[in-house]
Amino acid sequence: VFHKGTTPVDIIPEVEAKVSSEESLPAKPLSPSAPILKETNSEASKTSKPIEIENNNDCSCETLEQLIENKTVSSILKIGSDAKEDIQEAQSLMYELGFEKQLKWDQYGADGKYGSAMANAVRDFSEKNGIKNEGKSIDVQTAKMILKRNESLDELQQLNADLEKNRIEENYCSNSNNRIAVAALQTLLNDLGFGMQLNWAKYGADGTYGKSTILAVQSFAKRFSIASDGRVLSKKLAQLIIDQLKKFYGDSWNSSKVVLDKDNSLNSLTVYTGSQFAGKKLIADKEFVPALERINEYAKKHKVQVYITSSFRTTTVVEGAIVKPAKYSNHLIGHAIDMNVMYDNGQLCNSTCLANENLPAPVAGFIDEIRNDNTLRWGGDFNQRDVVHIDDGMNSDMEAWNQRYEITQNDWLKGNVT
Repeated sequence: VFHKGTTPVDIIPEVEAKVSSEESLPAKPLSPSAPILKETNSEASKTSKPIEIENNNDCSCETLEQLIENKTVSSILKIGSDAKEDIQEAQSLMYELGFEKQLKWDQYGADGKYGSAMANAVRDFSEKNGIKNEGKSIDVQTAKMILKRNESLDELQQLNADLEKNRIEENYCSNSNNRIAVAALQTLLNDLGFGMQLNWAKYGADGTYGKSTILAVQSFAKRFSIASDGRVLSKKLAQLIIDQLKKFYGDSWNSSKVVLDKDNSLNSLTVYTGSQFAGKKLIADKEFVPALERINEYAKKHKVQVYITSSFRTTTVVEGAIVKPAKYSNHLIGHAIDMNVMYDNGQLCNSTCLANENLPAPVAGFIDEIRNDNTLRWGGDFNQRDVVHIDDGMNSDMEAWNQRYEITQNDWLKGNVT
């Protein structure tokens, strides 16, 4: 795992999502050739709009979020439905949430058939989450809860992994520089009802273990009559958080495909943490790490933070997906990130801000560095603009893309992430 120092910032917690259109612009050549720089460094009005993320998938099906918005979820995700790809997506989600046994995954996998196995998985998930549903179909309430639990699963697995590796008191304390870990804790405490103490509406999961997080940890400890000043999360409190949340998932919720710190230099995927990065865990192909190092240096130069909202992906379901994504997404090989930019001590520049012709000076300087890089592409230059997106144009060489796709996806399935 790549670990570097971090700088605390405040972010806006609400999350929206959009999808990429990477293939709408001819990919930047991989040989050195700096693009023409556009004029972008005049002031723009500051924004405090929600952070936005993108979803990249190669599926012709609708995402679960889209089915909810179109009010078709229960008519498509049901016993007897022939919507194979939509059902496969739902099956994959249920598998990730820990319902491998109910799905008879070893026997059927994601076969796109909504039969008794899928019905059993949906029924058991609904029961665990206080929803009355016999499993014959996925209704809107169940679908929304599936998305909610999926959104926090990575954070729950992160906390559990740190507990197993005896890293709780090191990573979850008031002087921690592990912002991914702290952000995970904040997300989980919010799920448990401590959003007011966290001041979630203002800070969200900012990865800074400050007064709000201390108060939330204190309040959680008090619920269980445990004395704590909140400055350090004890192992006992960490276990209690896990116990309170794992009951909403299936038995195999922790059989994550991501095995952090696995000592294998041959693994293609890694978790990268740079000094100027915050937000979601950044999983990338190791071959993309030099590009991430350059992005980190560009951000440092212009005194901005890069808030990650999406990186390597295998599943096609992300809350708030809007339009059909790129066919050969660089996210699927770990060569792309989606991000917002934070500047001036926590001011957020999300997709609305990034789409402006006149960007705030620090953000403009950072974006210009990306555009002048020999291999990196900014999605704002795509024919169908995707201003939260940065990649290296690997999908301009389909032979290379297919090679990395096979390697990275196979490593993910084997749990090979260092």
